Amino acid sequence: EEAAAAAAAATAELRAARAALQAFGVSEEIGEDLSRFTLRAPLAGIVLERNAAVGRTSEPGAPLYRVADLSTLWLIAHASERDAVRIAVGAPVRVSLPALPGRSFDGQVVHVGSQVDRVAHTVRVRVVLANSDAVLRPGMTATAWVSLTGSGDAVVTVPAAATQRVEDGWVVFVPRGEASFEIRRIGRGRDLDGEVEVLSGLTAGETVVVDGAFLLKTEVEKAHGGGEHHHH
Repeated sequence: EEAAAAAAAATAELRAARAALQAFGVSEEIGEDLSRFTLRAPLAGIVLERNAAVGRTSEPGAPLYRVADLSTLWLIAHASERDAVRIAVGAPVRVSLPALPGRSFDGQVVHVGSQVDRVAHTVRVRVVLANSDAVLRPGMTATAWVSLTGSGDAVVTVPAAATQRVEDGWVVFVPRGEASFEIRRIGRGRDLDGEVEVLSGLTAGETVVVDGAFLLKTEVEKAHGGGEHHHH
């Protein structure tokens, strides 16, 4: 009876050992030498990280290799909160990378985050990129241009140098004759590659000061410092 119980326990241990080997993809036809067997990756890809080395012992559950399929990559873009509300899933994206000058890649928005970063005031936008020629690498930095809903509407813009910060808001200076300028408060929108979107305070076609705007701002601050509070 004792021998039968020991045999049953040994049989159970053998089944458990075989199940553990099968979980690693090891065939039952491995022969008597268990010191060597083939460990197969669950997917085809490129080895990104190797922790295995000849003679090194590995604990159960410890990753030996990190393998990734790089045929398609995710780009995580950080869009300002004012732009994120106008980004739609499925929108086309054009991507450029400093590591690959002169080249651009086409992608598509697949997810727009629902939470705004409290510090940067940005929203994470996930873009899918095809990597057919395997030139893209995980961890690269990139710049993305995304088509916004309603981006075909007319937008009033001024050169960035024309906008000046005065007290608690943004202003531009509108000429009102020789050596006379009106301080016009504006609602500042997006930065558009050297231009600034104007949400309120200006209409299309109005003239603003660009060169010398900072000097006019200095004069305004001097006037305010001397107790003179006027708008011209």
